[in-house]
Amino acid sequence: MTNPQSDGLLTAEEQHAVHLAGELANILGRVVGQGPSRHADLTELIGHVHGIQRAVLAQAAARAHPGTYRLLGGSLDATPYERLVRRRWWHRRADPSPPLPHMSPCRPGSTGPVDYDG
Repeated sequence: MTNPQSDGLLTAEEQHAVHLAGELANILGRVVGQGPSRHADLTELIGHVHGIQRAVLAQAAARAHPGTYRLLGGSLDATPYERLVRRRWWHRRADPSPPLPHMSPCRPGSTGPVDYDG
């Protein structure tokens, strides 16, 4: 059972979700067989459980730094990476050097974006 009180960083529901994910990890440890692939299978499954826990735990960071991180289901005007790219572009706007390279995926040896339609 989880603590119904919130510590101010995570809500009671978020604490409960992290606890349930931990219980799922324990159950998966009992479900996965004892064969030669046990370690690899557990590593893969537990990695997914930890991903869920990290996503929920990141809610506290999003509340503490709302301009940098977003709450699950929320949005930001721009991600930190997009703000960095914009800041670099802004400082280079009067610079005669070439623009930032195209950031789309490219075929090896080409300089343009991949044409997914053709």
